[in-house]
Amino acid sequence: MPSFGGGSQTPAMANDEVHHGIEFANRYSLGIAQGNFNAATALNRLRGLANDIEHVDAAIEIAKKYEEENDGDWHLFREIEAFSFYAVGVVTCLEWHARSRLTDLFSFMPSAIGQDDLKPLANARLMAQMVEHNVSAAQLLGGMTNVASADRYLSIMKRVFESLSIPKKVHDLVNQNSEAPGLFGDEGRGGIERLQRIFEFRNALVHEIGIEIRGPYVMRNTLGPNQALEWCRFAIGCIEEIEAQITAHAPTHFPNCLDKWGYAKNEVEALDTVITVLEKEISVMFEKKNRGMKHWLKALPISRTAIEAENEMCGELYTRFFENATPVRMSLRRARLAYLNSVKDALDLLPDKG
Repeated sequence: MPSFGGGSQTPAMANDEVHHGIEFANRYSLGIAQGNFNAATALNRLRGLANDIEHVDAAIEIAKKYEEENDGDWHLFREIEAFSFYAVGVVTCLEWHARSRLTDLFSFMPSAIGQDDLKPLANARLMAQMVEHNVSAAQLLGGMTNVASADRYLSIMKRVFESLSIPKKVHDLVNQNSEAPGLFGDEGRGGIERLQRIFEFRNALVHEIGIEIRGPYVMRNTLGPNQALEWCRFAIGCIEEIEAQITAHAPTHFPNCLDKWGYAKNEVEALDTVITVLEKEISVMFEKKNRGMKHWLKALPISRTAIEAENEMCGELYTRFFENATPVRMSLRRARLAYLNSVKDALDLLPDKG
């Protein structure tokens, strides 16, 4: 199989089937799609689904009017089943949100990984593939997480909040996001109940063919465009409320935070800021140690010039289909950051000048 970021297969493992968690990490944590495994992607997808529903509904209204004017069976458009499948997209986005945030938490705060989290890794073949493909435990655990219910989604987000000492309660944020009137049996549901309804509807739709799917029309439980749109907007509201709290309370360098409008922050600029601060700290440390300052001041502008040149080169990697430039720019800065932290650690071991 093609490699999206891990190492090439060794002869010893060439015949092994690559674990699905490793393949996922290769695609979304290490490879060309690594910029997609985050909360911003879940929100963007939901916004796209909502926009799609509005356009499809408008087209159907035109078709209904035409059928009515020509004595056709326009009423059948009320039973279009395609709108029900928007629930699958909504749940996928909620699942993506939870899985990506759990990965962010484990990557940023490895101490948040518990003993039960590590049980799936108790497999010699899987551990060997982790090493071979350079996949971290955080990347693998987050990617392998199953989010098949509202309770599971809420428990993951609660865990993120508690680990980051965010004072708000996830359940309260979701429950208060229920102002839009419900339709077709959804009236008066609180946010938690509505979230459960969305997951249950989706699970039944993709795993069962019951009477509510293929029974008489009066017994079928299908989504109309209004409710499908409402569910999209409800999920958008849930994620935006949760992400607003993460942005407001998470530590400065917590990954993939969103801006106040709910869009991805510029991670490259954020890393540049961290690098600049660290370089200043190291300059002060060299001054205190009274050694190496001359060479540090010589190397610093050269490193900055090199990064700028590499940055311009990365711009040539852009394609219409993949945003290749940003992941490479991120890798460049992370390498620089790792080097600077190593320099700082080494300086910590030296005595200050007398």
